[in-house]
Amino acid sequence: MSTPIFDRLCKRLQPGPNGCLEFQGYRARSGYGIIGLGTKKLKVHRVAWEGAFGPIPDDLCVLHSCDNRVCCNSEHLFLGTRLDNAIDREKKGRGNHQTGIYNGNAKLTQEKAEAIRADTRLHREIAAYYGVSRSTITTIKTGAAWVFP
Repeated sequence: MSTPIFDRLCKRLQPGPNGCLEFQGYRARSGYGIIGLGTKKLKVHRVAWEGAFGPIPDDLCVLHSCDNRVCCNSEHLFLGTRLDNAIDREKKGRGNHQTGIYNGNAKLTQEKAEAIRADTRLHREIAAYYGVSRSTITTIKTGAAWVFP
């Protein structure tokens, strides 16, 4: 889907390592490429996705399989939820905090977290049994914490 912003983006791409097509322009402090559209600032990997595949659903993010924040190669981009993005970031060692068994303050082990997921009692009963908060039990049961590869 060619649009003026996509065409402008394509003129600013150069081949990079591993088949990446790297944006040669402004980069935000986060390392992502940014291109302007009027008064809006757009992340270039999102513009690249929309140019190749169409609109991005509101509840999804555009992720990089190559981990190159300025890459616009549509073969290196895929859609995922915010949770998918967080899991991908953690798996690739780009997270800024340790969770689960890697957190020195963890009260639970992976085995206990798996047992909690399988437990059918009320959350408050499970929390009392393991000596943790109900919110901890909820985050384990919903998959927001203690996500295993």
